[in-house]
Amino acid sequence: MHFQSIFKALRQLIFQELPYVEEFMQYNIPFYAYYGRLCYLNHRQGLVELGLCQGVFLSNGQALLVGEGKQVRHIQLRSLADINSEK
Repeated sequence: MHFQSIFKALRQLIFQELPYVEEFMQYNIPFYAYYGRLCYLNHRQGLVELGLCQGVFLSNGQALLVGEGKQVRHIQLRSLADINSEK
């Protein structure tokens, strides 16, 4: 499956940049935490979402973050190239 390669690359990037983070499963998806939830990975409708649990507090100058919830924002990735691309 295409999304599995995106999951694998994002998971590797998370552990590379945040070696102290803990991974756990909740709602059948992987979450990553350090003194609280930081992010999660989810597959939906042909893409992978990198959900940022406190994303509402981040600037969105590059218009990467989507969502309208109280706190969570996510980045939608459709291919491995999206991980390294710059807008």
